[in-house]
Amino acid sequence: MMSGDEVAVKILRPDIKPVIEEDLTILTELADLLTRHTKLAGPYDLKGMVADFKKALMLELDFINEAENMDKFRENTVDDEGIYVPKVKWMYTNSRILTMEYVSGIKLSNKTALKELTNAEKKDTAVLISTSIINQIIRDGFFHADPHPGNIFIKDKKLIYFLDLGMMGVLNQKRKDDIKKLFMGIAFNNSRMIVDSLTAMSNVTYQKNIIKFENDISILMDKYLKANIGSIRIDEFFGSITKIAHKYEIKIVKEFFLVSKCLVILQSILDILCPELNIYEIAKPISGTIKPQPINFDEFKVKLLQLLTDYKDLLMEVPFATLNFLKKVQNDDYSIGVEIKNEEKFTNKADSISNRLSFSIILLALSIIIAGVIIGNSLSAGAQVDTFNRTVQTFGFIMAMIIMVGLLISMYRSHKK
Repeated sequence: MMSGDEVAVKILRPDIKPVIEEDLTILTELADLLTRHTKLAGPYDLKGMVADFKKALMLELDFINEAENMDKFRENTVDDEGIYVPKVKWMYTNSRILTMEYVSGIKLSNKTALKELTNAEKKDTAVLISTSIINQIIRDGFFHADPHPGNIFIKDKKLIYFLDLGMMGVLNQKRKDDIKKLFMGIAFNNSRMIVDSLTAMSNVTYQKNIIKFENDISILMDKYLKANIGSIRIDEFFGSITKIAHKYEIKIVKEFFLVSKCLVILQSILDILCPELNIYEIAKPISGTIKPQPINFDEFKVKLLQLLTDYKDLLMEVPFATLNFLKKVQNDDYSIGVEIKNEEKFTNKADSISNRLSFSIILLALSIIIAGVIIGNSLSAGAQVDTFNRTVQTFGFIMAMIIMVGLLISMYRSHKK
């Protein structure tokens, strides 16, 4: 039925999919090559990032997916003043054709048209866009992954239209909590929260240099937060975080880089609208309002039940394993293996200590013998002593001196080892 409404129609270019698939294949091979044969990958999961990019790009070619994203995005932002998403005309939409409500306004990429706005209006617009994107990330976990100036319209100087929602960033609850902690750490200048967030996003269970890592993050925070707030570049800040993570062999998950990319694009929008404004100025009050979510006991019970189900077999084995262990201990049928790092070096050191102890004991015995010889000579001085006794005393003294010199040489060689 014809309604007379104005609509915008987006049509997939013919034969575009094979071209994109060929380019993605080249990109996949390049990521694999860099990962296997170079150190350039560093903290980046290049293969995972390319796989996700491929998945996102394939979804972007499916306009049903984009239409569903538009509906979900509208639902998330329905109470956000000044934010609007065009409505989908589902009757005229399929995987290759997207029909939506027509909207008009000034594209952020249209620098000539932006001159119509005053500096105050530009700043208000910049704050509105930035606040929306940060809320999308830390509140909704569903954010515009490519909010470049061509995808944002300004209507009547106070209404923002987000377009081209084919590629969206999605954060599960854990990743959303990690990103929230990162923002809170930045907002409160808390290096420990930032480190906890980064290690959680790297799936690291143990970090041996955690104190040094935290210290480097603290130094980074001091550097940026003591600077002029308007001079802080989000791209430089997140780039520095990535370098520090690489230094401590922490491989951060792809969601972090997707959020970073979104914020870097946002910084470029601020450069267009209001260069003196900074993301940190906007993010800090938003992060400061984040409160821990109350415990949902129904959800907790479901997760606990799921956990018990996953570990059911293990829990059933624990009593039998414990009983078996106790029986082995009781019957003296249990031994513990200990592995020593640098075992050869440890063994050589132990041998050296043992040799020195032995030499010390022998040296003490020889000292007693020599003392006896000297005392014997002293007692026999001026007395008539037979030749045999003198020969024994002399021979004993000479042998003791030879052995002592030999021991000193052996100790010197042992020390050199």
